[in-house]
Amino acid sequence: MVSKVKHEDFSDQILLISIDSMFYNNNNKLIKFKKTEFNISTGQPTTIFESIISYNGNEVSNVKTFFGNSFTFFNLQLNWDIDYNYVAGKVNQITGTGIGGEMVLIDYTYDNLNQKIRSVIGYKNGALDRKEEYEYDNNGFITKEKLQTSSSPGVLYVTNENKFYYEQSTTSTGIYENSNSFFSVFPNPASDQITIETNEYLMGNEFAIYNSIGKSVRKGSITTKETIVNLNDLATGIYILSINNQIYKVIKQ
Repeated sequence: MVSKVKHEDFSDQILLISIDSMFYNNNNKLIKFKKTEFNISTGQPTTIFESIISYNGNEVSNVKTFFGNSFTFFNLQLNWDIDYNYVAGKVNQITGTGIGGEMVLIDYTYDNLNQKIRSVIGYKNGALDRKEEYEYDNNGFITKEKLQTSSSPGVLYVTNENKFYYEQSTTSTGIYENSNSFFSVFPNPASDQITIETNEYLMGNEFAIYNSIGKSVRKGSITTKETIVNLNDLATGIYILSINNQIYKVIKQ
């Protein structure tokens, strides 16, 4: 069985028409998804995405995603190869390899009493890339998603009116972690000063803060686990904190 959905996407330069095709087996399971985008001026395909889905019983066991363009229409390149692992009928871990050789690993933890996902932690090439924690209302709907990454930590709130908004945390907002280093930055946004909290691996390293045009406005050394940096004389705006080639966005109010 094949289902096709055609829709139009508008851009500043050209009008693209894309076709989504879904292929099912005799058990009514989706086994292939294909998206083809066309250039309306030529009518020729420009981009093709294709996913092949494998099952172990009723559970998805593997998804291979391919990518190509009009020149490789019949020779798509493998883009992602994702494996799914289960424990007690729940997704426990997802592992995958990208076209560039990057390795991803995603771990799931559950609230077994309420049968809900409690947190998701993602790693890329062995380094922490993303951590999400969820809170639910009495009806089982997510009301809060706490997000920790090196670039955009904060909280996503979902309201009763089916609206959502994202808010950067005012405490311990910046977190960067890998196998050898860790630092956090708080508060953020900040008006007077920020505190850089580090582990022992970053002791002795230099830090620098850059403005929007790349000019250094603060420099110093990490000599203790908590380093206070004065921001009083800086203009309101977005700055970049750099420590040992690791960067984080700081907002000055």
